[in-house]
Amino acid sequence: SASQESQTVLSGNNIVTDNFQITPPPGWESRPPQEGILAIAVNTNEVLNNSGAENIGFRSYFAITKDNLQGQTKEEYINFISNELKKISSSVSIEKIWATKIDGKDASALEISLTQQSVDFKALIFLIWDEEDIWTVSFNTITDKWSEYEDKFFLSGSSFQLK
Repeated sequence: SASQESQTVLSGNNIVTDNFQITPPPGWESRPPQEGILAIAVNTNEVLNNSGAENIGFRSYFAITKDNLQGQTKEEYINFISNELKKISSSVSIEKIWATKIDGKDASALEISLTQQSVDFKALIFLIWDEEDIWTVSFNTITDKWSEYEDKFFLSGSSFQLK
């Protein structure tokens, strides 16, 4: 319903909604999110030098979503996410999973690689545990850009704050 829709505004470099705020990597721009996504930002001026990624119109981006544990443990939810990712692409490989803290809350970080439409991608996904809710901040780029973006993704993900 419209009453549940969250307004997304830019305040300085931050994306601010009714429920959270986050600082995107420098130069990234907020975009109107698709259904089910609370916020999205894209590196609109990116030069990829990757014909496969350019052919599918890919730009590095991050998206924020919210889910509910519905009685699952954190481990069960991470397994659920892993299985959902494998439905997208059988090439999904979870390279690392580790515990961290974001906004003082327990969080899990997943570093993922996958190939789609002959393009190699890397993703960094933060799962922020907020009682029964899970806030997901997912950063996505091509493997060629990973070394350039990895630190920026960590910095941006760490800036996530619930209101």
